[in-house]
Amino acid sequence: MNKKIKLFLSATPLILGATTMALTLAGCSPTNIVDDSKVSTFSPYFKSGKTEFITGDIDTILVKEITPTTAKTDFTFSSSNADIISVDENGGLEALKAGTVNEITVTETNSGVKNSIKNVVVTEGNEDFSLISPAGAPTLAIYDTISSKAGAETTTQVTQIPAYLQSGDKYNYVIFDSINALKLTNNAKKANYTYLGMLTGGNFHLVGYNHQDAPKVGDKIVTFGQNLVPDLALKTCYKDLFVDSNLENITYLNSVSDVLPVLKSGLYQGEAIDYCFIAQPLLFSAMSVNNNDSITTNDILFNENLNTKISEITGGKFDYIPQAGLFVKDDYLKNKPNYVNAFYTDVKKQMKNAYGSDLTAVKTSMEKVSTDVKEQAAKYGFNENIALALQKDNKNQFGIIDPEKDITIDNINEFLTAISADFQIKQK
Repeated sequence: MNKKIKLFLSATPLILGATTMALTLAGCSPTNIVDDSKVSTFSPYFKSGKTEFITGDIDTILVKEITPTTAKTDFTFSSSNADIISVDENGGLEALKAGTVNEITVTETNSGVKNSIKNVVVTEGNEDFSLISPAGAPTLAIYDTISSKAGAETTTQVTQIPAYLQSGDKYNYVIFDSINALKLTNNAKKANYTYLGMLTGGNFHLVGYNHQDAPKVGDKIVTFGQNLVPDLALKTCYKDLFVDSNLENITYLNSVSDVLPVLKSGLYQGEAIDYCFIAQPLLFSAMSVNNNDSITTNDILFNENLNTKISEITGGKFDYIPQAGLFVKDDYLKNKPNYVNAFYTDVKKQMKNAYGSDLTAVKTSMEKVSTDVKEQAAKYGFNENIALALQKDNKNQFGIIDPEKDITIDNINEFLTAISADFQIKQK
């Protein structure tokens, strides 16, 4: 009996010990239990390894150093400044504009654990300036850009410019006849450029040889560009000349440059003409010779600026004929808006000076290209003497648009209605 009692008592500590262990395990906090199916920590990073982005950049957010490594993971992504950097559901990001993103947050959805990349900077990078402009009146509106900015080019091969607009692979800025360019960009959607504004508003003149009065039915007229905007404006100003019975007296050439030999001689195919439709600065160059030579058939006595005539017949609503417009490539505008805004602001200052505010500044800039007037003409399409003569005393015979005016597409469409054009420009 005693032996049995002793055995029972000696077993008691073992039972109590096991009970104590069980109580100890039961009292543990659940947070101390490792769940191998859920993430506890991870580190997000950019696949490219970049620390700073340029507008237009794309990248991917990945994660590394996942603890525990056996956890099942599913991540979501968000940007605190989605207008600067957008992030999609797969971690793909795009740098949209310059600025700083406070946080790009990555969340593991199963566990709710979050981590973030902070203070991500986006810049516009280098300016990458490139521009093409026809030599002639438009270059006066950007006289300092032409002389001072690398990447600014001019050309006398104007017919090539629509191809540059359509390809979009060479120039971030293109200057061209605004309406024809808008037909390509807005109407036909064949060119990915955006209209910024009008630089020149017509510099067309109707001139008469040995006539001091306006033309009348029966006078012989040489003009250009049938049914193009300058021609429609001319027809609007002189409706009585463009009646069926008088059309045999009006001769159309292909372009304004084709009219130049006629302008200089006063003759077309050997016969004297009465009037000629021409643009500046071609007119000024010809007049300085015509009226000082021994030939009488080319003396120019009548000279009417078509802008003046347009203003009269529209009650002052329009004192311009839409001409050279400044266009910027869509991708460039999207990725470098600060550069675009700064450039267009500078263009407005140049236009103000060229309009007549500071012609000395025009002269100084043109002389940066060369002090040789022939070399200036090769770059600009005219030399400083012609620029100063045509713009002095607020004559504005180059037709520089008043920089205080913003000629919108709605304004252009109003003008097209005024000259009875059979088309309108679509809003982009």
